Amino acid sequence: MFDTSCQVELLNKLVAHVEEPRRLTFADSHLTSFATVHKTEHEQKPDIVFLHPGDRGAGSSTPDSTMLPSESHHSERYRRCAGVIEVKAHEWQDPIQDGKIHATKTAKETIAQIAKNARSLIMENMSCFVFVIGIYGHQARIYRFDRAGAIVLPSFNYVEDYTILGRFFYRLVHPPAPATSGIVGADHTIAPATKEEKISVLFKLLHGFSYGIQEGSMAVMNSHRIQVRYGNDASTPLIPCFTVGDCLSGSAGLFGRATIVWIVVFLEREELYVLKDSWRECHRRAEYTQYESLTLRGHREPNTPLADCVGSVDMGKEMSADGGYRTLSMTPDTLNRTRNRLLLYPVGHTLESFSSTRSLVEGIRDAVKGGRLLYCII
Repeated sequence: MFDTSCQVELLNKLVAHVEEPRRLTFADSHLTSFATVHKTEHEQKPDIVFLHPGDRGAGSSTPDSTMLPSESHHSERYRRCAGVIEVKAHEWQDPIQDGKIHATKTAKETIAQIAKNARSLIMENMSCFVFVIGIYGHQARIYRFDRAGAIVLPSFNYVEDYTILGRFFYRLVHPPAPATSGIVGADHTIAPATKEEKISVLFKLLHGFSYGIQEGSMAVMNSHRIQVRYGNDASTPLIPCFTVGDCLSGSAGLFGRATIVWIVVFLEREELYVLKDSWRECHRRAEYTQYESLTLRGHREPNTPLADCVGSVDMGKEMSADGGYRTLSMTPDTLNRTRNRLLLYPVGHTLESFSSTRSLVEGIRDAVKGGRLLYCII
């Protein structure tokens, strides 16, 4: 096992000049277990993590606190991390040789380890893209992962020229406008709900949707504020909605559409909605246009088993190019992906919650009917 305490000390000194609200904290985590997104996979133990700006580690405000607290629930630890550093003792352990992944079992396992860390970071933080750093002896390499692929930078000697990592970490915590905090790669339209917002959402659930106090309290415990558009007109401003409970479904893959679905509520509206967040390939048509085609072509019957699309936003098209809402890792550019959000109504039920065999079969039947209607218009 490689001792990383020296690297942790040097890295914390490297960013000591950064102003306190934006300063990263590096923590030795090689003995700390991190749960992966797949329950069937073994836990990860990244060598070094750098915590989000403002998180000083160890549950303490002292600047010398560099250990990740053991009392933190292992499934939530990646949410505290802005990035991960995997350390190997020798330069020959760099998995990239001559611009390609080295054709050895060890190199492939090293790349898999890096990719798993990237997947957990991007999912737990709901990021647009993330960074993982590999250190191999005196050489270092930066990996940038988004939902389409990865960009791998040439290796460099971080001992002879430590300013490269210094500039990287400085820029990481100074994202481009309109973001005023956080890190580069974070989705600045998503944030944990404040205490006051959680209270407002709980009040809404109790008095508007017949939630019990215990059920409602659990539903808002990890609520997030997400910016979305009500309606499909690009000139309509985005407004906040709040997630209710855990996500209904979510893709556990690193690359691809990465679809995740929540139940959400608006404080100004009297209904619950379904919010679908995904990364669509740029050459494919926007999903909301398929719902519009159903209405235009007269396929909407009174009992059509499809939800209505009541809002949509193409983040990659409408937001700043520097925000990361459009991936950069693929060529040609049409294979890159753009982040989309779709607002659907009404809210249905998951197949796991069926009350009888008949309701289960009817749910599958309606899904088949709805799929056929969508297939007819593609």
